[in-house]
Amino acid sequence: MPFPCIIHPVNNTKAPEFNLDRPLQSALYVLRAVFLAPKKFYLNFPADGSLKEPVAFVLLVSAVTAILNPVVLLVNGAISGV
Repeated sequence: MPFPCIIHPVNNTKAPEFNLDRPLQSALYVLRAVFLAPKKFYLNFPADGSLKEPVAFVLLVSAVTAILNPVVLLVNGAISGV
């Protein structure tokens, strides 16, 4: 029995968009599309629309990075003995 995946494959002709109703799932979907199919993502990216969702996406990714960066540094220091 396969495990359910919250990140769906990138099969759309339209680039996935960040959705404030499902922030984590849609952020992971957008990041997957950017990392695994960047050409397809940017060729199908709509240039119109409001700035609310893109700004929220950047803030969410920045907050997660700000939280994970010290954790990774601490774990790396503990492993390497520095």
